[in-house]
Amino acid sequence: MATQAVKTQSAKTRHTISMVLIYILLILIAALMLVPFVWMLSASLKLNKDVFTFPIEWIPSNPR
Repeated sequence: MATQAVKTQSAKTRHTISMVLIYILLILIAALMLVPFVWMLSASLKLNKDVFTFPIEWIPSNPR
């Protein structure tokens, strides 16, 4: 009986760890998918000449 409880606890721990890793991966993918949208919003507040400056200015100093 004691070995069964240890196996069950181990399985629960593995399941929890795998779910945490899956959620972290999903959050990273969602953030990656939102980057073009954030860029579009940022670019809409800039002049045309300021859109492709380097380094990227995500929040424009003079929004238009």
